[in-house]
Amino acid sequence: MNIAAEIRAEVGRQRMSLTDLAKATGSTKQKLSKQINTEEQKLEIPDLTAIAAALNLRVSDLIIRAEENA
Repeated sequence: MNIAAEIRAEVGRQRMSLTDLAKATGSTKQKLSKQINTEEQKLEIPDLTAIAAALNLRVSDLIIRAEENA
């Protein structure tokens, strides 16, 4: 299951930039990039919750999609 890949896909579907996502989550572009593009920094529940909310999704939506695409 790769939730980071699903986040990247959804960001693309919504034509959102990483900068936009960072602003919407209150995070930094650098932190988000490390979380969803590398394995340097793990996605923690509060971060995942903020990202899902910024994408107008539930965390469970991201998990289900990631499992379906695994």
